Amino acid sequence: METKKNWDTKENWKFNRKNLALASADNEQNPQNLQNPLHFLFNPPTEIDRREFCAEWHYVYEQGTNFGAEFDFPSEEFGPGEVVPIESDGNCGFRSLSWILTGTEANHGQIRADIMEFLNSELINSDNDPAKSNWWEMFFTTKEEARQYAEMKRTAAENVGQQAKWFNEVDAFTASKLYGINVIICKKEKEDNNYTWQYYSPLMRPDNLDAPQERTRMTAFIYNSPAHFEVILEPKERKTFGNQTLNMRRKFVIL
Repeated sequence: METKKNWDTKENWKFNRKNLALASADNEQNPQNLQNPLHFLFNPPTEIDRREFCAEWHYVYEQGTNFGAEFDFPSEEFGPGEVVPIESDGNCGFRSLSWILTGTEANHGQIRADIMEFLNSELINSDNDPAKSNWWEMFFTTKEEARQYAEMKRTAAENVGQQAKWFNEVDAFTASKLYGINVIICKKEKEDNNYTWQYYSPLMRPDNLDAPQERTRMTAFIYNSPAHFEVILEPKERKTFGNQTLNMRRKFVIL
């Protein structure tokens, strides 16, 4: 008989890194193991994209500051550059995704709930259709474990101490499948102060990042620093960083 996990305990919310390292370039178990050097297309949503997205999903739309111009960049030479600061309350990853897709952090709770509802619906669909791809098995041992996770994660964190509710690789990949977008996370490594670009696509195994469906799909670029998430407005060459901190645009209203 399945036992309900206590997601408040550290050993349970800390997933097996073998399962969660979807974009670690050095992980042979990685289903999206895309070796460096990689070239990404910086193609965040336009204001038209945001308005259409909000209309489709019934989210609140707010006109935001424009992202940088679209361009190709080599991942090994670039870092997050200019970023939008996001409130640090345990929901910053979902807030970042909300800001990118809708122009405001205000939709983070609904976006979180919709992502978890989608995960749950995929579990139900796999019950009804054994031939359906069980992509969730990359992260969870059993369906019951996945259901418990979706239920636990459905509501927003009340404070930053609720680490089980923080945005992670499960949420990034599930969001990419739900919304039909790419999610690219630039993660700052603690050990060597370098950056790792993590790539999540609705396609579980994108063979070619230059394929038309990958190049034209709307993409969310997020910075993970590493215990906090923020929005990347425009990647910059790392050699321009020097010893200075990232260029933070502080004029945005924090909810």
